Amino acid sequence: MQSSCFTRHPTSPVLTPADLPFQVNGVLNPGVACVDGDILLLLRVEDRQGIAHLRVARSANGIDHWRIADQPLLEPDLPA
Repeated sequence: MQSSCFTRHPTSPVLTPADLPFQVNGVLNPGVACVDGDILLLLRVEDRQGIAHLRVARSANGIDHWRIADQPLLEPDLPA
């Protein structure tokens, strides 16, 4: 019996702050799922002000060619 359909890639992590199309302090705790034939990561991203948000990244193979959403999926409601 297989315990998981996902395994850690030998070059883990597959996404680092340098891979994102904007500057961040860190990329943390991704959740992973298979969605519509893609591997989907739900990333916790810490921006340069230390504020975290969730962002979606997709890849056909779960290793490279990541497409990172332009906008956060979920972000804090900060006072103006």
